[in-house]
Amino acid sequence: MHMSNPTIILFIDEKGNERKMTLRLDNKIVIPLFEQIRAQISVMIAVGYLLPHCRLPPVRELAVCLQIAPGTIARSYTVLERDGLVIGKGRKGTFVTD
Repeated sequence: MHMSNPTIILFIDEKGNERKMTLRLDNKIVIPLFEQIRAQISVMIAVGYLLPHCRLPPVRELAVCLQIAPGTIARSYTVLERDGLVIGKGRKGTFVTD
């Protein structure tokens, strides 16, 4: 299986500190990019790497980092929110739920 190079992305943790997460996207597999992003973020939440009140990177910023369309990121965040893992707070950002 082909794995893309990891992309290091900055996020703000629950204490307001800048931290790093790594996302790996592979456009050579059948799993859509939005689902790859959703799955990796949900695992980081499940294992406690992304704690409640962490602010995820803004949609546009993450899209630029990953060199994909902002709509793809927005779709990932929408599904994460539907699943109760994050909450969107408008201009303040998207945060991991309690």
